[in-house]
Amino acid sequence: MVYQTIRYHRNAETTKAMQDEKCHTIVVTNQGGSYNSLDHTRHQFCLAHVTRNLQQMSEYIGGGLTSHMGKRLDLLCHAVFRIQHRYEQGKIIDIDWRRRIFHLKKNLSA
Repeated sequence: MVYQTIRYHRNAETTKAMQDEKCHTIVVTNQGGSYNSLDHTRHQFCLAHVTRNLQQMSEYIGGGLTSHMGKRLDLLCHAVFRIQHRYEQGKIIDIDWRRRIFHLKKNLSA
């Protein structure tokens, strides 16, 4: 089950409200510093925000390693989205999904 809420403030009170001890949910947020206190085992960054940041990195005007890494990570992130969408559409089966994601993980750590 997915529950979505929009919070109008990014502060300590909002963060605390998202950490209800009785509810063991995964909290998905942008990379705002006010979320640093969230339990890392229950906190995930929004992948749309992450891909946007990687795109900005890849377009870094100074080029060099920052741009190179941004391009590589951006491609990997888009590949994850593409594989996930193909799986959800029934175009690939579970074993193929797992194999492709495994290969992407290997590329990420290379």
